Amino acid sequence: MIVTIIIPCFNEEAFIERCVISLMRSKLKENMVLEFIIVDGISTDRTKQIALALAEKYENIVVIDNQYRKVSPGLNAAIKIAKGEYIVRADCHAEYPIDYVLRLIGFLELHDAVNVGAALVNLPGDNSIPAKIINAAMGSVFGVGSSFRTLKGLDPVSVDTVPFGCWKRDAFEIYGEFDISFDRGQDLEFNTRCRKAGGKIYCLPDLKVGYFNRVSFKSFLKMIFQIGFWKHYVNRKHGILSSFRQLVPIGFTVFILSILPITFIGNSLFLLLYLLGCSIYGIAAIMAAVKTLNGLKPVLWLRSFFGLLWVFPAMHFIYGFGFLEAVLLDFLGTDKKRSGETSR
Repeated sequence: MIVTIIIPCFNEEAFIERCVISLMRSKLKENMVLEFIIVDGISTDRTKQIALALAEKYENIVVIDNQYRKVSPGLNAAIKIAKGEYIVRADCHAEYPIDYVLRLIGFLELHDAVNVGAALVNLPGDNSIPAKIINAAMGSVFGVGSSFRTLKGLDPVSVDTVPFGCWKRDAFEIYGEFDISFDRGQDLEFNTRCRKAGGKIYCLPDLKVGYFNRVSFKSFLKMIFQIGFWKHYVNRKHGILSSFRQLVPIGFTVFILSILPITFIGNSLFLLLYLLGCSIYGIAAIMAAVKTLNGLKPVLWLRSFFGLLWVFPAMHFIYGFGFLEAVLLDFLGTDKKRSGETSR
């Protein structure tokens, strides 16, 4: 049995080798063989050189170029040449447990599922304070609502989407390819398409993948904006909410922006209610920060605490703003702007 692992990447020189080596160490059944397809989006750093060096060392690695520099066409190109009966997508920013492939394939063999994935364990991208604050925010239930980041327990859970994913090859014959019109959110779009057709997506919460988060606030918040922006187009394409939790940051953004008409109207009662809402959010953010940072050393705790108090509202507002911008552009009949996401 051949299992194809597809790794789309762009400028991942700091992560790609660690990702590949962790998967190379996978525990497999005797009849299993791994095939790696690294899809490089024309990296401008040493990513491709590292990938080619790995391909020279390991004969089961193939490196291909993705001239489009977007994830969806890169994945589709790799799937077309894949020899595997099963397709596993991997992300460079992750480090995988030894039983990762075996558990995913085993689940698909025994259950009626289209896609299965693991839970994420958040790890800082480096040792800087911004990286640690970002990591804390992404590991907080208050910060993000993604089930695969917050699920606990041992039993498989039916979810709306999973990170990366594992499919039987015929899933792409049944449900189609990844939609190349999506610069970001192609995984969610594909999974939503599958669920609408009756397919099931599962997460294995006891199977943990270490994920290295962004290291700068600029790149982090840009990612959050893109996620919110493209979420609208997933919803529009399928005519449903891909998840109800996305309404929370959108509602938060609408609430924050409502200060403009409240100020214009000049009604003291509205202003009082607005300030009450801000206070409730602030108290919730403080409680979430305290809970998230429990156990840290005092100096790091203090710096991270104040960092979270602005990162939480910033990420919620920017996510909602991205979504609302997409709604507005769609309403005005403007074509989707491109997020600039590359093959990472």
